Amino acid sequence: MALQDTRYRKITMELENRIRSGVYAPGDALPPRVELMAEFSVARATIDRCIGELRRRNLVVSRHGSGTFVKDELHHPYRVAVVNMHGSKYHWPEAWEIKQLSGTTFQHKSDWPLLLDYDGVIWVRPERELHPAITFLHDQVPQVIINRTLPGEVCVSTDHRGAYYEITRERLDQLPSSAVFLLQSSGSSAPQSYREAGFIDACRSAQRFYEIWEMPESFEEKLQKLEDLPINTNQPLLLISTTISNTGAVMCFARNHNLRWGQDIFYSDFDNDLSCHIWGVRVTSYIQDDVALFDGAVSELESLLESRFGGEHHTLIFPQRCNGNT
Repeated sequence: MALQDTRYRKITMELENRIRSGVYAPGDALPPRVELMAEFSVARATIDRCIGELRRRNLVVSRHGSGTFVKDELHHPYRVAVVNMHGSKYHWPEAWEIKQLSGTTFQHKSDWPLLLDYDGVIWVRPERELHPAITFLHDQVPQVIINRTLPGEVCVSTDHRGAYYEITRERLDQLPSSAVFLLQSSGSSAPQSYREAGFIDACRSAQRFYEIWEMPESFEEKLQKLEDLPINTNQPLLLISTTISNTGAVMCFARNHNLRWGQDIFYSDFDNDLSCHIWGVRVTSYIQDDVALFDGAVSELESLLESRFGGEHHTLIFPQRCNGNT
């Protein structure tokens, strides 16, 4: 994108912020174009374009021979794109006009400029292929990321590290003679790395030996991998998984070896979305509080839209406990 186009958007955002914050009150005239040209060091055509955009957003009205004035009543809402909502229900601010978009829409570079038409963007758990689009928007459109941490971006995330520390340390204290394993999924992501760090923190603080196993992707290979676990009636298994994807294999392994759930084997995972596992057995110690995450994201984006802060800013939200004894 050309530097001039980026400059135009920043000036438009600044003028809109002044209008919405009352610097230019309803009915006030905007400074003459020559003053705005001097203030922002741009050509007349750029200022004309900015004022045209403010008119499109229903914020100002131009009167021939008199100038441009802030409208007496500002009904125009912020246009906010929410990417990858996945059907979650949430009551957005009345001052926002929400457009829900699929992340697949922005996997190609040619589609990224579509997001420049919005006043703000909320990314819901964006996967790695969307990171370039997020980088493209940086410093052009205010954006907030839910449940991912990316350098230089505003982020609202569950405290994965703290949750896994609490899960693991509680179990270690309850089971001083257990054999301790972290079941790590293949591949890497920020949440998984935080979960692993929380597990390691807990084991080190309790001065306990542990093993980290990288689990295969297929169900059959997971079962085969679990066959290497030590089965000892005097030493219960304590398994902590970084993902729900290992849960079914652990349950089948326990059934195949007649292990008593909660006596011979103890298991916790961290489910981002579901309160119960699909087999009807509740195995998750923590549930991510989506309402709290969206509340945090809205609060952060409102601050950006009103220019209360900028740059990198992270908000950690602790997840809800579901069933610590699985």
